[in-house]
Amino acid sequence: MFVFVSPSLFSPVRTDTEDAGRRERADNLLSFLRDAPKGRLYLVPHNRGRHWILGVIDPWEDLVLYFDPLREKKRDDFTELMNM
Repeated sequence: MFVFVSPSLFSPVRTDTEDAGRRERADNLLSFLRDAPKGRLYLVPHNRGRHWILGVIDPWEDLVLYFDPLREKKRDDFTELMNM
């Protein structure tokens, strides 16, 4: 029911703010989710340099949940990647 997505697929290796870097990471995730079977939730850890957050994606329901243990305001970089 749960599938863990490797952070290397989605989180930046370096701190990039370039659109090309974000687009590449979004494309990587999309390719991974393209043939997702129904009923699976994808756990997507993301580290932008300060701490880890977790996204939970249900591609069949167009649902993205965002979990931040520090309860900070939703990070724009994560939201932007999910919207690509």
